[in-house]
Amino acid sequence: MQVFDQSRTQVTPYNYSLFPNQGAFPIEAFNVSQAWSAQLNPDVFAKPSNSDVQVELTRISDQKTWNFGTKTSASSDPSKTFFNVNTDGYGYNYAVIFRPDNLNSLKDGDTFNVRITGLKKKDGSNADIVYKTQFFTISPSAEEPVTDPQNPGTQPQDPGTQPQEPDTGNEVVLDDRHVQFEYTEDRTLNVRGTLTAYVGQTFSFQIHGPSPEEKHIRTETVTVDANGRFNLTVRNLGVSDLNIYLQVSPYFMYLIPAASNSDVTYYFE
Repeated sequence: MQVFDQSRTQVTPYNYSLFPNQGAFPIEAFNVSQAWSAQLNPDVFAKPSNSDVQVELTRISDQKTWNFGTKTSASSDPSKTFFNVNTDGYGYNYAVIFRPDNLNSLKDGDTFNVRITGLKKKDGSNADIVYKTQFFTISPSAEEPVTDPQNPGTQPQDPGTQPQEPDTGNEVVLDDRHVQFEYTEDRTLNVRGTLTAYVGQTFSFQIHGPSPEEKHIRTETVTVDANGRFNLTVRNLGVSDLNIYLQVSPYFMYLIPAASNSDVTYYFE
């Protein structure tokens, strides 16, 4: 995936883009504290109004329902509800963004119905969006997402991550193409890795706050040594969760989420 890439000249027809998407969606690619969204094609939809749009999210297993609209708070606290209709021109221009509160966990087979109303097409006709998302686990042994954003406990491992060795007090040398991210309770970020493909190169870590606002906190740069290794420590970040953008080249970037008291190792292809 390339961000801000405009090399494709052919226009791809679509109505909207969903996250998490309609149909099957892997639990490992989503966290209970993340926001849901529907990004609308401005060539199909009229500019949506925050006062008109409403969202109904229903968990089928127990029929628990969340309703979102103008009276819903827009809290940056990942444990609370969030709702916004964004029309500022970023991404797809129009986006309906919502996050349920008290969604304490996700498990294999959890299915949700989503209904978005108050939208209109370019010709002025009503245009509701109704779809179903069913979460599944890629690996039966994979851990479930965080059960409480304020008390994360053990973090799930995203696809491509490797389990950590027990802490014996001795330094563990990471194999080639592995990067470890540790975010401690005192809001200190420790990053160390081995990326021999980038020996001698300098790249950046763009550190942002939690979703959905992802306010930029700071940017740090590291240089990979002759052995392909690097280390980075950033203290006093002051937020509960991080979204870290690892910019390895002008055209390629990784997104790494990091919750408080987490220690995860990623394997980079």
